[in-house]
Amino acid sequence: MSAVAVTAVAVVSPGGDSATAALGGTDTTAGWFDHRTRLGARGYRYLPPATQYALAAARHAAGGTGLAEVPEVRRGLALATNGGLGRLFDDMDRQVASAEGAEGLAPVSAPYFALNVLGNRVAADHGLKAFALTMASPRTAAMDAVEAGARALRAGRCDVALVAATEHHLPDAGSGSAPGEEGAVALVLEASDGRQETPVLRAGSLFVPPQVLAAPGGTERAAVAIRAAVRRVTGDAAPGLRVRLILDGSGLAELTARTVAAALAGSDVTQHRTESPLGCLTPALHLADALTGEPGDTLLVTAVHDGHLAITLACRPGARHRSPGQESRP
Repeated sequence: MSAVAVTAVAVVSPGGDSATAALGGTDTTAGWFDHRTRLGARGYRYLPPATQYALAAARHAAGGTGLAEVPEVRRGLALATNGGLGRLFDDMDRQVASAEGAEGLAPVSAPYFALNVLGNRVAADHGLKAFALTMASPRTAAMDAVEAGARALRAGRCDVALVAATEHHLPDAGSGSAPGEEGAVALVLEASDGRQETPVLRAGSLFVPPQVLAAPGGTERAAVAIRAAVRRVTGDAAPGLRVRLILDGSGLAELTARTVAAALAGSDVTQHRTESPLGCLTPALHLADALTGEPGDTLLVTAVHDGHLAITLACRPGARHRSPGQESRP
């Protein structure tokens, strides 16, 4: 499985505009994001917050790359979100169910009737005309978007891919509920040309239906599939691989943790429990942190109760890779 180069990483979050700060920050105070200073005084005010966040992250990421020099028909977009339009959908539902009905929908928000419209402004602002995809699989959507962008590059569908994950915290679910995720991450992916100073990544995914785990022998079959998927992605990763498991408390998560630890014996494994309502931003922040942190290879594995599992290998410059003649892990 060939790797692609990551030529830019950008983060926009209440905790700060770095992955480390975002992962450590919990402040979601209203007003942390000002579209006038982040984007401009005109043309952005009425966009949904998740779109504003994605635009800010995409602008920051694209600014230091050659994206604008690539023909528009060779630029692609893969956008990920789970609840980015959740609040807007609730407001629209209430309006449609009211006495005034759909006629009362605001013209500025009505176009956002579907989740895959969220990234339209990002595609328009950056001339991303090769393709525009929206991923919404629970929790793994950001990693799925990375995989989709990497696959498109390898298939020759584009020369550069902008991959972004964005979330806007969900409506209040009741007393004591977590506010959910908020902010955005953007990556610029290009074909890897062997430059040693540029981070590269590989990605893969797997779906393990819940009924498989419940069937006789299903756990063993699932473990075999997970182990094979991990080995396909890790390939020639350097010894001493760092592993981040981003999991919920499901049976699949527990199986994934055991299987990955056994398959990558000797690796530095850390687990990060996801307690907030479903959102794809936390895995994206961990990926951004791995791509901008200390040198080395980091494997990120995300699994969620409904069966989605995503695997991404981030290789930072300075990692110790195997020599071309050395065999990959069996």
